[in-house]
Amino acid sequence: MPAVTPFSIVSPCVWPLPGRSFEHALLRAECGGALEPGRATWTVTGNAVVLEFPPGSQGPKGAELVAAWPPLDRPPWLGHQVNRVAVLADGGILVEFGDPARDPARLFADPRLAGVPLPVEGGDVRDAIDADTGEIVTRHDASIEYARSLGRSVQLVAYDKLYLVAFAGNSGDDGAVATRVEALRAEATMGWVGRGATLARRPPSVEWETVAEMCGSGSASDPGDTVATAAASAQAAPPPPTVSFLDRDPAARQIAERMVSLGLPGGPLGATVAELTGSRERMVVRPVAPGGARWSRTDVATVIAVPAGPVHPCSLYAEVEADLGGWEGGRERGIPTVLLVGETASFAIGPTVGRR
Repeated sequence: MPAVTPFSIVSPCVWPLPGRSFEHALLRAECGGALEPGRATWTVTGNAVVLEFPPGSQGPKGAELVAAWPPLDRPPWLGHQVNRVAVLADGGILVEFGDPARDPARLFADPRLAGVPLPVEGGDVRDAIDADTGEIVTRHDASIEYARSLGRSVQLVAYDKLYLVAFAGNSGDDGAVATRVEALRAEATMGWVGRGATLARRPPSVEWETVAEMCGSGSASDPGDTVATAAASAQAAPPPPTVSFLDRDPAARQIAERMVSLGLPGGPLGATVAELTGSRERMVVRPVAPGGARWSRTDVATVIAVPAGPVHPCSLYAEVEADLGGWEGGRERGIPTVLLVGETASFAIGPTVGRR
């Protein structure tokens, strides 16, 4: 595989409130994709990145920061071969990547490597809002709107979660099919974005085809966003075919329900969904309980979520690949047809004015 030079992809404005979101980020990625210093500066020599911390910089650095990093076999390191991590005498850090390294410095814009996690509360936090004990960071739509109705401060932190749907079938290279797949994606995204709290959702800020071409083992077809496309199984799955999603995630449930609706036989997009799933039967949603079996032989599509924002494209690709690991939706090994649906934001809800 030849070395890959630094690349640019569609990149979101990741600081809707300057200094508020990712204030501890090691490096920052501008909306145009260029890297800028954050808490650290950097130099790249071959496949090695050296992070340096100016005097007086806040937050963990050196050995403290390295100890806070996830293990090298966990996100966001997935998709990157790291040969060595060394702490330098001045508190800097050297990270040596395997050959070839793909724009390695960009990995350090990922907030998961800042060493200071942003605690996002899961589920309904309206009781916590009523308790008024301090700031709460949440993605829960009803809680966000509830806080607004009370006149509380609600500040957008970042669009930091990306939802996608993967299908067991094969969109192929036919231009007419590709056009219909684009229509399906647009329809799913438009409806889903509108069901969230105000400004809480948006269309995806990256293109899966571009990510897959840069970081995948196969090449993507044009508009279908197919990576290492998997052909539909010759044997029909036991009825009814299902669209799985992780339970207790309302945004994922909405996408799964929308796919079932759009796939109804006889509907304007039913034939497209049938081509992508490899099934022409009426589908149902299948929630996967925490700790339950992630995959079923009936799954012809699945909804997953991965981190968004200033995430290295190869981290994104590898995390999708890992999340889909073990799914036998098609005969061929590899990632099935993937459609990015959109992103959700986290919001910081402040305490009542005058209360700390």
